[in-house]
Amino acid sequence: EYYRRSRPPRHIYLIRHGESRGNVNESLYSVIPDHAMELTDLGVRQARAAGRKLHDLIGDDVSVQCFLSPYVRASRTLTEILRAFDTTKVLIREEALLREQEFGNFQDVDRIRQSKIERRRYGRFWYRFDQGESGADVHGRAADFLLTLFRQMDLSQSAQRSKHYIILTHGLFIRLLCMRYMGWTVAQFEQVWNPSNCEIWRLDKQPDGRYYLATAYSAHEDPETGKMEMVESPLHFGPDRGYDIPYSMRRPRSAVYAEQLADEQSASLSF
Repeated sequence: EYYRRSRPPRHIYLIRHGESRGNVNESLYSVIPDHAMELTDLGVRQARAAGRKLHDLIGDDVSVQCFLSPYVRASRTLTEILRAFDTTKVLIREEALLREQEFGNFQDVDRIRQSKIERRRYGRFWYRFDQGESGADVHGRAADFLLTLFRQMDLSQSAQRSKHYIILTHGLFIRLLCMRYMGWTVAQFEQVWNPSNCEIWRLDKQPDGRYYLATAYSAHEDPETGKMEMVESPLHFGPDRGYDIPYSMRRPRSAVYAEQLADEQSASLSF
């Protein structure tokens, strides 16, 4: 009664929140809880630019399902994004699994800075902050969220209404969600850079039903006009951000294996 065959959305948009006050001044984390950190004025402008871009990509005639982190900076980003949409066609679901990596409670700035130095030596995926989470912990949450996401695709109301999904979360979570879905190794994950504030990663559904990491759009301000707009940008990869994420990492590992098997079968039939 409640489920029917899954009708996955055509596109999934992974979006990092706009610039927050904590991005500008890390000392604020010692007096403001991480979850309560607000956007800066620049972050608001980035979010509005992202909304305009998403509206250009999605259009007016389809409805949208949004999943968002419960953090203030994420909810404020979504509020500004939705200025570009008819909100009667938008379904919103707050999801605690999408929250930022936990660094403890009120943060000692010097201790966190030292921990981030140690993390570079220890490995970003494995390092656990004192009273907080490791990247591996967040990866577990990303796996749980994927199950939630695909269950939502099976819900009849969602299947009827939503052809585009927006997932508004945090930079590390976006990378770990892609790691889980695409099947990246830890070494591959370590080579992928965080999206910038309000950067959009677009996943397109392929004929086989799998999703492909197609492109990214990042916020840029025109130095002459001061206008903020989203422009297509690389998915930064490599130790110095000098490369784009390889094609083989933009698809689920199962799709890569399927292609390899098909090639092997084709080659064996040619003899």
